[in-house]
Amino acid sequence: MTGSPATRAANSSNSKTDRVSVGDSAATADLAIVNARCVATVDDERREIAGGWVSITDGLISGVGVGTPPAAVNLMGAIVDAVEEVVQLGEADLEPTPDFGGSPDTTLIPAEFRRTIGRISPEKSVPALKTFVEAGGRIVAIGSSIGLGKAMGLPIENYLTEANGRPYAGEKYYIPGSLLEVALDTSATIATGMNPRPSVMFDNSPVMKLGPDAAAKGVRVLATFDTDKPLTSGWAWGQELLKGGVAMAEAKMGTGTMWLFGPEILFRTQPHGTYKLFLNALDGGFQRPTKPLQ
Repeated sequence: MTGSPATRAANSSNSKTDRVSVGDSAATADLAIVNARCVATVDDERREIAGGWVSITDGLISGVGVGTPPAAVNLMGAIVDAVEEVVQLGEADLEPTPDFGGSPDTTLIPAEFRRTIGRISPEKSVPALKTFVEAGGRIVAIGSSIGLGKAMGLPIENYLTEANGRPYAGEKYYIPGSLLEVALDTSATIATGMNPRPSVMFDNSPVMKLGPDAAAKGVRVLATFDTDKPLTSGWAWGQELLKGGVAMAEAKMGTGTMWLFGPEILFRTQPHGTYKLFLNALDGGFQRPTKPLQ
């Protein structure tokens, strides 16, 4: 959403915009979103406006303004609470897009199956999963779920950020559904049978930066973006920003292992070239072949 609040409201083609004028706190709306992470009101210079708000009526934006928002059945507290829980669990900042994990819409699930829907919490689930791994278990985290690694205490951060720690804006970096080349450490058991420079399915996937104590904590780099032009198919805006980032990592925890795959190595069961990474993880006890695979 760009332009000043007044400009955006005035230029809206939605007739419902007239219901709430800019800055009018007297009118009512179904939902008023104020100072929320997931909505930013900015001026023409793309600077965030303190106190900016967006009102929604009948599912459509009905007003944008600054100051006191219109009266509304304000559900934003519940939405923010849900977002905060995900951040605590999986560190959503590893995902440059806002759709980090989340819970399924239970209304779309038949009533008889809703009791089987689980809930991952930082208080119960994360400690249990960590205990599982340390006792010899194996966890394969793909895409945004690699945030579980940080929740378990692994030294990983989001590589794709500005100097101030904020994720890159979409105008600077955006890579949806494209194939990118990575440099893979084929000496790792998990990479047995893999090409040292495979193409991976990348859909605004998380890219990691390991902390200086990564090796001491058992974290090993498996794949990196070692070029400023990794694109092999599709399109990529700001692909040069990937250079130096970690695409995949392996973490030894106790007697178990956790693998962190940023790219979608199983995307819609289509990327056969990266299946081995997943299958090797499942078959973690195999012996490496004594002769190179043909």
